[in-house]
Amino acid sequence: MIDRNEIKRAYKEQKPQIGIYKIENKKTGKIFIGGSLNIQARFNRHRMELSTGSEEIRELLDDYKKYGEENFAFSIVDLIKQDDTEPRNYKNELKDLLQMYLEELKPYGEKGYNILK
Repeated sequence: MIDRNEIKRAYKEQKPQIGIYKIENKKTGKIFIGGSLNIQARFNRHRMELSTGSEEIRELLDDYKKYGEENFAFSIVDLIKQDDTEPRNYKNELKDLLQMYLEELKPYGEKGYNILK
């Protein structure tokens, strides 16, 4: 028999995935590149905001309404390996890694939903 308490405990002990993620419009090929200290939670937030119309990225929201949920893919691009043996600033590492991917993929204008700063 499955011990529900054991499953809950194991879930709570899991570390969130830290890294870079992508939301891709399968119809147009446009992408959004983001970074998060908890990718799964960020995916959930994007999905909720898209479905309720409260997503801040207006062009992404407009395309989501136009093409539908089934035409968007959420995926992990890169993860930061977590290490408990020494203190690390994951926030700074994430910022640097995101900047690297933004420079490489250039998800702006016709190619993406990111806003060039």
